[in-house]
Amino acid sequence: DNIIHTDASGITFNTDQHSSNDFTVKCTSGARIPTPAKVLYVDANDGEVGIGCDPASTFHVHGHADKGDAVIKIEQSDVDDSFINFAGTSQTNSSGSLSSSTGTVGSKSGAIKVDINGTAAWIRVYASAV
Repeated sequence: DNIIHTDASGITFNTDQHSSNDFTVKCTSGARIPTPAKVLYVDANDGEVGIGCDPASTFHVHGHADKGDAVIKIEQSDVDDSFINFAGTSQTNSSGSLSSSTGTVGSKSGAIKVDINGTAAWIRVYASAV
């Protein structure tokens, strides 16, 4: 089995595409991670990636409460491009994962705290898209 392959293009793991060959980077405890943990884990069978955890979805990031900062930082160098692109089929109601509805009648469910250039702000979340 060719599990790890190195050549001029870099290092390739699981070149024979066996579903049982997961990839894990572990660490001992430190300032950011209080107990020994999987820093990066790729589940070859399910195609899931976990950072700081075993993945419970396609991409799962677990932040540590004692760090005191955001779990994810997205930095954009190109000042006129988006930070995130949500791609999918848009619906005119709440039946899909994207909605083109501009309705504001839906009841508010809460808010998500974000930082914009280091300043805390809130994004309001509605119970429905219409």
